[in-house]
Amino acid sequence: MPDGGYVKLSELEKFYENTKMVKGDPHEVAKVFEGTMSYIRNVVVEHMRRIDISEVELCALSGMFLWRDTVQHISSEGANILYRTRDEILRDLHIYYRNNGLIESEVTTKTAHLFLLIPKIENSINLFRENFNIAELFNMIEVGHCCKKINESIDGN
Repeated sequence: MPDGGYVKLSELEKFYENTKMVKGDPHEVAKVFEGTMSYIRNVVVEHMRRIDISEVELCALSGMFLWRDTVQHISSEGANILYRTRDEILRDLHIYYRNNGLIESEVTTKTAHLFLLIPKIENSINLFRENFNIAELFNMIEVGHCCKKINESIDGN
C-alpha cells in the first residue's frame, strides 16, 4: 500500500472490516475487489519487481501521469507547459540512467519497460473504478463526495 502497509489477499475482508465507507459485509466487499487486487499484485507489482523500479523511476512515472496530455480544454500555453515539463522529465530520466552507467540501448530498454507500466496502472484504475461503482450500486460501500468528484473530473463530466 502507498503508506507502507500491506494487504494479504487471503485475508482481504480484514482490510474492509474497519473501513468507515464499508456499509455491507466485509467478506462480500472483498469479493468485489478481489480480482482487481490480484491483478495489481500479479501484473503491476510483478512488473515493478521485474524491472527493479527505483524511486527516481517511480517519480518519473508519476510525473508522466500528472502531466498527461489527455486534459480537455487546455489552452495552448498550458499545452506548451505540459509538453516542456514532460520533456524535462524524460531528459532527467535519461540523465539518471546515464549517470548510473547505462549505455544507450540499456537506457532505451529501461525507459520502455518503465512506460510499459502505464497501461497496466491505467487498467487497474479502471478496474477499481468499476469495483467501486458495483459496490456502491449494491449499497456495500459509501463513496465519499471527494471520490465522486475525482471520478467526474477524470471522466470529463
